[in-house]
Amino acid sequence: MGREKEGYVQIEGGHCLECGNEIVYGRLNRKFCCKECRYSYHNHAVRPLRVSRARIIGAIDRNYLILSGLVNAGIRQIPIAQILDMGFDLTHVTSVTKVRRHLEISIFDIRYRQTETKLMDITKISVNLPSRPRHR
Repeated sequence: MGREKEGYVQIEGGHCLECGNEIVYGRLNRKFCCKECRYSYHNHAVRPLRVSRARIIGAIDRNYLILSGLVNAGIRQIPIAQILDMGFDLTHVTSVTKVRRHLEISIFDIRYRQTETKLMDITKISVNLPSRPRHR
């Protein structure tokens, strides 16, 4: 007959937080019947955050692609109604700065000014990335 590990006892009345099955053996404070239930429980807990984050990143990517297409086509200003029809979302950007009487908005390395009726001065700014030192 095997010996019980120290700290592990037979549990009475404990139920798994994920599947509801009775927990028969383990630590007194055990919450899950198996590791699959523990993983599943914690994955369900963070799923809304993951979905929300993916939706926001998708909207920013879509905005960037729209602006990038405008920059490549040489379009420097566009009415807001027209860019909204293209799928642009005005609420998902990477930075907003107030410059004098207008907003200067950026999505990564593309910057534009927004007025009540149009986006103006759509330009790609150069980004100077720090160079990594070589290891020899």
